[in-house]
Amino acid sequence: MECVVLNGVVSGLAESKQIIYKTILTEAKELKESLKQVREQLSNRYEEFKNIHRLKSLLEDYNDLRTRFLNRFMTVLFESLYNPLPHVSTNFLQDESSTSLKVYLSQQDADIAISEIERAERGCSMIISVCEDLIRPKIPSESIDQLNQLRSEAKRIEKDLLADDMLLADNIRKAIEEYEQGHFLASALIASRVIRYDYEKIPSQGTTKDQYQQKLQTLIKMGVIDKDREDEQRLFLRASLRARDYLSHNAKIFPQVEEALSLISAAVTFCRYCITLSKLSNN
Repeated sequence: MECVVLNGVVSGLAESKQIIYKTILTEAKELKESLKQVREQLSNRYEEFKNIHRLKSLLEDYNDLRTRFLNRFMTVLFESLYNPLPHVSTNFLQDESSTSLKVYLSQQDADIAISEIERAERGCSMIISVCEDLIRPKIPSESIDQLNQLRSEAKRIEKDLLADDMLLADNIRKAIEEYEQGHFLASALIASRVIRYDYEKIPSQGTTKDQYQQKLQTLIKMGVIDKDREDEQRLFLRASLRARDYLSHNAKIFPQVEEALSLISAAVTFCRYCITLSKLSNN
């Protein structure tokens, strides 16, 4: 992805490209859906198909989208001279005896039309895939490694979760998936609800009015968090507060890449806390 330098100039260029990617992505998705509808009409009852102008227009729209896409991205995305995006033809729709379009399609014409539509649909799928890759933020390799570790940990803790809490592991996996797609707010929100769910299950009896400190002291007294691990104690308090902010208190905040990942990690840790508390209470 582009760097943010020169007083935001490069950042502005990056944002402009993102808008272009999203515009082409939306157009490709809508066109693919329209092509699918026409293909289904032809496949079911081609002899009743009369909207030949629409068919021609959709195929031409695809060729136009293909050209614009290749002009902008070909040199960047494809190193070989081979053109991976198919071109489609509308010649079969032309009446050979005149300059106008055919009034109806024969079985042969319908077969050709379906074939050309399928080629256009494949082209749209390729455009969609490329644009989604371009829009998706590039995640550092170290973050990917951490995500894989967290996914493995979610699978391990699932075995120890109570029956009513089994969905917590699914929530963690979903938060990881959203993060991988670059949906950092969605990822943070899902992780935060896991954190708050586990947080509410921690007893808070004590003399202090600060419930966060009460719950932390509970974990320390029960040996869930080491009394000498000030770093872990700070992480508990920070994750509890940030999860609350994302879910209810502050609609203006948006997570950065690092914070979303930190909340996923905290969600796994809070699940471990509750698993340990559950085991201690049963002994």
